[in-house]
Amino acid sequence: MIQNKTQFRFKSAVIVCHDAMFGPPHELRDYLFEHGIQTLLFIGHPNKTVSENVVRSSYFELYSYGKRVKIYVSPVLRLPELLGYAKDLFLTVFWTCTNMHGKVDYFIGLGNLNAFGGLILRTLQKVKRVYYYVIDYIPNRYRNKIASSLYLRIDNTCARHSDATWNYAKRMLVERKKQWKKTYDNQLIVPNGIHIRTDVIRPFSAVKKTTIVYLGTLREMQGIQKVIQALPIIRQSIQNIHLNIIGQGEYVQALRRLTDDLHMQDYVTFVGYVEDPLLADKHMATAALGVATYNPKTSFTVYAEPGKVKRYLSCGVPVIMTDVTPLGKDIERNKCGMICKYDADDIAQKIIGFLKDTEKMRDYRLNAVRYATRYEWERIFTDAFSHSY
Repeated sequence: MIQNKTQFRFKSAVIVCHDAMFGPPHELRDYLFEHGIQTLLFIGHPNKTVSENVVRSSYFELYSYGKRVKIYVSPVLRLPELLGYAKDLFLTVFWTCTNMHGKVDYFIGLGNLNAFGGLILRTLQKVKRVYYYVIDYIPNRYRNKIASSLYLRIDNTCARHSDATWNYAKRMLVERKKQWKKTYDNQLIVPNGIHIRTDVIRPFSAVKKTTIVYLGTLREMQGIQKVIQALPIIRQSIQNIHLNIIGQGEYVQALRRLTDDLHMQDYVTFVGYVEDPLLADKHMATAALGVATYNPKTSFTVYAEPGKVKRYLSCGVPVIMTDVTPLGKDIERNKCGMICKYDADDIAQKIIGFLKDTEKMRDYRLNAVRYATRYEWERIFTDAFSHSY
């Protein structure tokens, strides 16, 4: 296991992602800064699945020993989706070749198209090692069968030819093997991580005992509508229940309409997108319970690990979630969360039972932090690099 804080001294790296909000690529960037990386190029392309994405155009940031020395934002181009991805691939190759001197030691591509750019650069002898970082895997990603087939073929190519594949969850390996009837070398499980937020964790006396919170992108498959539908039921037992929704996305107007239709405007606050992750965590940490009620039939988390769940736990906030990944049963076993059905009545009854049990609320907050320590980013990335050689 790598322990040396100067492990990457005199080394160079490129990180490429489709950006929307602070997440794993930014955590990886900061990890490399802390471990002495000399030169780092961070490339972000707009995440086309997030309709109200604050990242509107591709950009890069060049760093020397953790200090940003150059930034460039490309013009906004409105292109068909496939042409947009082709443009992203071209910019990845072009910006790496024009900004990085000599061979790049590490190229980490989040998503198959970004990793594919690394394979091209390795063929051009511009990159030494390519790591394919898979944060989501959706076999039927597109309605267009040709597009979905292309997506799977690029994933197959990257898994076969990258120096290592960092998979968010074991289910990804299982599905890839099922799809192509083969096993792959150099496959690692690199789960989503967190920082234990000792600076934001609140004592139990300061927790808002009837406040629940949602953090993340607002999409129908996230299932936040089920929680809103549960509020009238919850209010029959807990009149001052309140739901804070932190985030933005294409589904926000539908959620607002649902809130109005149920006359729950006084019990729901749409906080919006909070760019600073620390401020978002401070806001979240005062809640009694975090919600992650994904739709089991449509959610990508069937093949991944939901990042928001671990983020709740890292702030000392227990979780209620649907049974979409093994993580759900694990947090139940460790008494820091509970599983619910994708059903408003079941969600309501579980929340009522939890919020009325003061001793359970207190114990689960302590257990949440204890459980979350196994997923600290420092530990996760250290393991990933040490097993990728």
